[in-house]
Amino acid sequence: MNRFPIIIIGLLSAMFMLIGCDGMNDIQQEYVEKGKRVYLGKADSIEVIPGLNRVKLTWYMPADPRIETTTIYWNMQSDSIVIPFVRKTTGVQKDSIFVENLAEDTYVFEFRNSNSEGETSLLSAAQGRAWGEEFLETLRERQITAQSYDPPLLKFKLTAVTGGDEIVYSKIKYVNEEEREIETRIENNVTDVSIADLAIGSSFDIVTVFFPAGGVDTIYKKITYEAPSVTFATGKKVLSLSNVAGSMFFTRGESLLQKDPSHKLLVYTLNASNQLAHTSTMEGTWNMYGFMYSSSTDMLIVVDKQRSNYVSTYRFEGNTLPLLASQIGRGYNFAGFMSFNGLFFTIAVNGEVKRWMVKPDGNWNDPKGGDLMATGFDQYSIYLTHQNKIVLAVDADGSLWYYNVALDGIIDANRSKIGRGWNRYTAIYSFGDKLLGQDANGDFWLHDFNLDSYWILK
Repeated sequence: MNRFPIIIIGLLSAMFMLIGCDGMNDIQQEYVEKGKRVYLGKADSIEVIPGLNRVKLTWYMPADPRIETTTIYWNMQSDSIVIPFVRKTTGVQKDSIFVENLAEDTYVFEFRNSNSEGETSLLSAAQGRAWGEEFLETLRERQITAQSYDPPLLKFKLTAVTGGDEIVYSKIKYVNEEEREIETRIENNVTDVSIADLAIGSSFDIVTVFFPAGGVDTIYKKITYEAPSVTFATGKKVLSLSNVAGSMFFTRGESLLQKDPSHKLLVYTLNASNQLAHTSTMEGTWNMYGFMYSSSTDMLIVVDKQRSNYVSTYRFEGNTLPLLASQIGRGYNFAGFMSFNGLFFTIAVNGEVKRWMVKPDGNWNDPKGGDLMATGFDQYSIYLTHQNKIVLAVDADGSLWYYNVALDGIIDANRSKIGRGWNRYTAIYSFGDKLLGQDANGDFWLHDFNLDSYWILK
């Protein structure tokens, strides 16, 4: 029996086993040594408190006396900051820091403690967001909804503060007549505000102060308003008529139309001398109509005062006015009427303003109609729409007020006072971008007009 190969194989096997055991011991020793490693205590209870383009980080450090620094990472550890740790107590200690100049975003902040011996802690992390412009847009600052200006007194109404607005207070900053800077605090429950000594032609700021819940920053949002300039106006006389009694007037764009005492419908336009001159006469029979209004550049709405206050519509075609729709409604015995962007407003004796929608074919969109748009117009002696944007009104004291009007005809409940002395006129008409006033003598006065000024008529 040949035992030599068996002996050789046995020796080789023993040799490999010895080598294998040595390698395993080396690996085991490596992990034994690693197993002996003791980590530093890690940051705990990390909180990320949002601020404006920054965050405040707070955390608790363990009682481990070996900790010397804390490194904070963010942006996938591409950004970091190293904070020396100064122990002030033998136990758990709170620490904090602001991380500045952050874009508006959500961040993960990772913490690792270390020391000069190369010892480190395991990572701990928390997530939070830095505020920016998008967040600021969600904060609803207080704004002026209506104002009246009678220099130097400015009165205005601010939007109300609701529970979710997170507003602490607001303030006004302005320059008074003595050129002194004034700052006045406005509490949240105050909506009616006045400035008694605002310098004419100056501006003023409404600053809303927020402290959003769960945040670290007080945020200030400012809106600058220009005080209306003051214009002392007499207007320019553009027409004098002796036959005003028994006449009715309305405007269409930059034309004045008169239904004169003989029931002719006369058209006046500005000539080269900027005077209103009779340029044409509209064909038709108009004696029965007590009210006539141009609802748009091409449609005329009339109210027949002789026959049950019927409403009919006509179309402007050159010097002719062919009938569009006859007697589309009846019983329109109202104190006054206005037209607005294809809508027809009726003003009742009790001051209610209702809307009637007119279709392009001259018929009512809804024969029942009569949606309530506003109240309180019984306090005005004059009212009109202007440029299909606003309603102007003059009260008994001669104050000129304006209301914003939505495209659907809803008249804003808030009004702004923009002039005085307008009871000089018995009627006022919209004339392009200007106003045309008619006085008791039959004279017509043309006024430049905008909402940026306070208009005082001499």
